[in-house]
Parts: sequence; structure tokens; C-alpha cells
Amino acid sequence: MSDSSEGLFQVVIGAHDLGVFTGCRGLESGHESGAIVLSRPWTRHAAVVSAWMDDGGSDEPGTEGGEITMLGPERAPLACWALEDVVPVQWNGDADGDADSGLETLELSCAGLSKVI
Repeated sequence: MSDSSEGLFQVVIGAHDLGVFTGCRGLESGHESGAIVLSRPWTRHAAVVSAWMDDGGSDEPGTEGGEITMLGPERAPLACWALEDVVPVQWNGDADGDADSGLETLELSCAGLSKVI
């Protein structure tokens, strides 16, 4: 996969289903850790991300694992990446869904990144 991709990316961090994003940067081959930036138009999941960010991501930042699954047209998994020690870095969003840009972005940092499928 290239550094930046468009498609459907299901994001689950710990027990938090953050929903499906339509853009993703930072899952390129050869990287074992680093920043991942996800984007999507405003959805109802913005409130879920907002609550997760307000909690600092987890009770102990940097201890939650997660995964990002690239989904095909029928929402069947095409590829999946496991994330270790995920920390939220930045979120540009509005839980009420009335932001001017209409685009939500979420930046994550992880200590480990490996392609599962």
C-alpha cells in the first residue's frame, strides 16, 4: 500500500469502534511504527471519537492496541494492520457535526505496526 490511500478503513482501538474512515496515510510498507492520519466526511461516529479523545484514548495512554482494516466494496476485509500502544495525537472534528470543512481527521501514533492480512 502507498503512503496515502482512499477507500474504507474500519478503525477499532481497544474496545472502541471509531467507525469507518475514507482516507488513510501512514500504513506504508516497511514502517514498524509512527503516525497514522485518518480522514472522513462528518458522521455520527464523530461523537465516539470525541469521547475517546476526551478520555485521552485509554486509562493508560500508550497501552491500547487496535487494528485498521481496509474494506472492499462489499465490506469484506482486503487488508488489516495491527497497532500496538496507540496514542491519540490530534483530532480535528466536531462531535455535533456542524464544522465548516465537513471533514474529520484523526492522527494516531503507535509504537508497533504490522500487516496481518
